[in-house]
Amino acid sequence: MIERVSSQDIKSLEQIISLELDLFQEGGLNIWALQPMAQYQMVYQYLKPKFCAYAILLQDQNCRERVYLFSYGVSVKEQNKGIGKSFLRELIHELRRLGYNELELTVSKDNLAAIYIYQEAMNLLSNSHIKNCYGNGEDRDKLRFSLS
Repeated sequence: MIERVSSQDIKSLEQIISLELDLFQEGGLNIWALQPMAQYQMVYQYLKPKFCAYAILLQDQNCRERVYLFSYGVSVKEQNKGIGKSFLRELIHELRRLGYNELELTVSKDNLAAIYIYQEAMNLLSNSHIKNCYGNGEDRDKLRFSLS
């Protein structure tokens, strides 16, 4: 089950922060960043039946029909069980319901599992490479997908 997280749901925000830190170490968010994102953007959690994944999405200010997947994570102990695919499918359905047509994200070219899940769930519209996206040596591929 997918659920939008309220900015006042501190327990859920803390679970997301904990998972963010597990997955992204120093790149993970803290409550000072995540709480306003839940208030003014979109934060979702996946409950199967308990918390096991999250997504943080930002509205693209240059294209009202596009959303940017800022962060997406599945609990390490729940990986390779189809959770990422199931959550992404439900998330896409929710985004379509909200009127979005495109999703954009950045991903390491080495993160083959994530790239596979994204390409299996959505139609790739464009792919570009960003050198040093997150600092020296932290290159990313910028992918844009159609949600239809």
